[in-house]
Amino acid sequence: MRFRRRQYLVKPRLQFRIAFIVLLSMVLVLMVSFTGFYFFAVEELVKFNHPRIPLILERVNYALLGSFGISAVAVTLAVIYLTHKIAGPLYRFEKSMGAVGRGDLTHVVKIRRGDELKDLEAAMNGMIKNLRDKVIAGEKLLTAPYVETEVLPPGSDIGQITDGKPSKKEK
Repeated sequence: MRFRRRQYLVKPRLQFRIAFIVLLSMVLVLMVSFTGFYFFAVEELVKFNHPRIPLILERVNYALLGSFGISAVAVTLAVIYLTHKIAGPLYRFEKSMGAVGRGDLTHVVKIRRGDELKDLEAAMNGMIKNLRDKVIAGEKLLTAPYVETEVLPPGSDIGQITDGKPSKKEK
């Protein structure tokens, strides 16, 4: 069975937070690297004192802004796609835990092939199976016939009582 998520923003708050952090990191790296390069290049170009230099710098500015905009959009889409591989399984785990919390111990957690957190899927399915086994064992214990047992007098040892009568040592 192959199922696909139609919605890429499964947990928007988490995905946007991660996208924001990645974009902020990208902006900082680009600012530091391009600032040094750009000002060094401008300083060298201005030394030539050519009338076309302002036109060239204007074109470079537009090219840098355009490439930054395209990069930002591409990085945002890539981050949303990658976080989709994590947020989707987290969403499924939340739904599965809700089902188990409501008492459905037959529930099986399934995440898509290629998604992250496969180890967590196996651990949750193992936990649900163990819970189901313990509930079944408890139900068997509750439905088992009651067997009356003899209560030993205080301070008695099991080895001291035979046939319901105290041994000779005790007398």
